[in-house]
Amino acid sequence: EYVAACLAGVFDLADAIDTVALRGQLIDRLPDGAMLAVNLPEHDAARYAGDDLDVAAVNGPEQTVLSGPAAAVEAARAALDADGVRAKLVRVRQAAHTRMLDPLLGEFAAHMATVTLRPPQARVGSNVTGTWLTAVEATDPGYWVRHLRATVRFGDNLRAAAALPDAAFLEVGPGHALGTMALAMSRAAGAETTTSIVASLPAAPEQDENETLLSALARLWLAGAAIDWAAFSAGEQRRRVPLPTYPFERRRYSLLNGSTPAAQEAPATAGPKHDRPDLPTEYEPPRTEIEETVAQAWRELLGYREIGVFDDFLLLGGDSLLTGRLVARLQDTFQVPITVAEAFARRTVAQQADLLQDRLLAELEGLSDADAERLMSEADPSEAGR
Repeated sequence: EYVAACLAGVFDLADAIDTVALRGQLIDRLPDGAMLAVNLPEHDAARYAGDDLDVAAVNGPEQTVLSGPAAAVEAARAALDADGVRAKLVRVRQAAHTRMLDPLLGEFAAHMATVTLRPPQARVGSNVTGTWLTAVEATDPGYWVRHLRATVRFGDNLRAAAALPDAAFLEVGPGHALGTMALAMSRAAGAETTTSIVASLPAAPEQDENETLLSALARLWLAGAAIDWAAFSAGEQRRRVPLPTYPFERRRYSLLNGSTPAAQEAPATAGPKHDRPDLPTEYEPPRTEIEETVAQAWRELLGYREIGVFDDFLLLGGDSLLTGRLVARLQDTFQVPITVAEAFARRTVAQQADLLQDRLLAELEGLSDADAERLMSEADPSEAGR
């Protein structure tokens, strides 16, 4: 929000840098604490907070962060584990957005009283309210003090942004963790059109940064974003290149109410309701029964009508907590061992199907021929009798 407010003219850049630096120094003074990401809605996760923890952030429909003293966080994690709820420690040593900050708020308030604040000249999401930042809030030093202490309503920000017509999300930074949150919130908000999620930097060091950045620019343009092409090519010499003309094929095509007759006649079916989002991989359908079974698990878990065998689980909105639910389902279906770490490291249907097939083959080594054929036919009917 500080970056957005600075770009919208609320802060001067120098004031914004001083404010963020002071904020970091104050948090660094906190006693050691911990933060816990919980796969529950806010009101359910709050039941585990007790008297010592605060809800630090609400990042999505089932993505809540509890924060406070390390011992209290560990007790909450044990209680969640006993109830079968997955929770993961955040890699920090301070408990941000908690009552532990209260003794330091006066110093931050004194600093904000010296900062010149202006009404925003562009739309900015308020992490405090979860809606759009108003001129009254932006110019109130007390608002920025509350911003330091209050629960981060990032999930509500994403819901408000996803409701905008033709919304496109650009993740500024490496990877696509925030993009997956935006995709999940877009689905939860019932967005009628597919939301574009674009990463600006690669998630893995072996990927080319310039290629990722250029691809992000192209995907934003395809999503309808206005690109400043003069700025993009500034300082470079451009020449017009003549291209051959294209012949008209003189074939007639008709559009029947925006759909084909086959689509009109297709019966309505229950199940996943979201179209496959814009991804850097082309759609490839499952090729084996194992791939189809894995893809069906993805479809039901992530809510998409189609899943390609080379689609990335994270780009489709998956995360480490959803991976745990996927692993439980695959273990029930195939009756072979597979860990969350193994599934998370293999983020495509094809990779997970290969892992499951290897495990099935390992199980076959100690079985009789009849039992082996029965097991393989249950996992993949095309393998029966081979």
